[in-house]
Amino acid sequence: MLLLKSKMIRSSLFKATVIVVIAMFLCTGVFAQKQEIDAYFSALRNDQSATAPSFTSKKEEQYVRALTPYLRDTIPTLRAEAYSLLSNLGRQSKQKGLRRDIVNLLITGWHDMDWGIHGVVDNALVHFQRQDFDHTALDSIKSRLNILPASPGKLFKLIGYLDLRDLAPKIKSYVEEPQSSLNKASRWAGYISLARLGDQQAIDFLLNRLRTLGLNDDVVYDLFPDLVYTRTFRAIRYLEEGLLSNEKSCGPPSAESDEPVICAYRIMEMIAPAIKDYPVAIGPGGNLETNDYAKALETVRAWFKQKNGNYEIIRDTY
Repeated sequence: MLLLKSKMIRSSLFKATVIVVIAMFLCTGVFAQKQEIDAYFSALRNDQSATAPSFTSKKEEQYVRALTPYLRDTIPTLRAEAYSLLSNLGRQSKQKGLRRDIVNLLITGWHDMDWGIHGVVDNALVHFQRQDFDHTALDSIKSRLNILPASPGKLFKLIGYLDLRDLAPKIKSYVEEPQSSLNKASRWAGYISLARLGDQQAIDFLLNRLRTLGLNDDVVYDLFPDLVYTRTFRAIRYLEEGLLSNEKSCGPPSAESDEPVICAYRIMEMIAPAIKDYPVAIGPGGNLETNDYAKALETVRAWFKQKNGNYEIIRDTY
């Protein structure tokens, strides 16, 4: 009987020891991640050089917990850095729930007193997938549309990217209001958002405007990316016209030359991410993987002519 009790006691002690060891291991992991984040922000606070966390640990949620307090830091630049790090963590994470949590944390930045942080948040959100925005996030976007920020262009484009078609009438009311308080850039963003949401009148407005401006550097670099964003067939077909044109309307690619060049090279590169099975591979940075742009342009032009409009536009990216 005593022997049995002794064995039971030893077994209980062993289990208790295992539990304590596991708890210590988990706490050590959590502490290590918090310590890494705290050390990084301490260095920034004291104007010291520091290497940003790489988030290589599998315990990504612990990094989120460690970063969250810095979203309320008294120094705006530190808050902005915390939002940027959260964005980086969310973009690389494979955990669907964590990505949704991070999107909602990012959206809280819209309430920050520092407008620069609003821009950090706006730029971060478009790198997330549509499914990363849950009902809470979508409700926040709808609320923001009701009381517009000072520069609502990025909000309009986010709504277009997320395909929130029930919000199109609200955007249209803003851009078409006779006494609209929107500046030209915000109205233009409203129209390209409406175009992405399927408004044919908005597409008419955009294409008519571009036709009056013609083909030149400013149009290609500043406005053609907006046509790509719309992911509409009519917009892509219009870009095809520039792609097939040999008119030398764009400036030289370097300061070593003053000879104008055809705009097709830039157009070839900017539409690549929007077309499925594009004939020239795209590198990680978004550039075409080619050392011979003249040959690549020949390939792309031949591909578009052969397809004659029968290609698929990628619509699930910004």
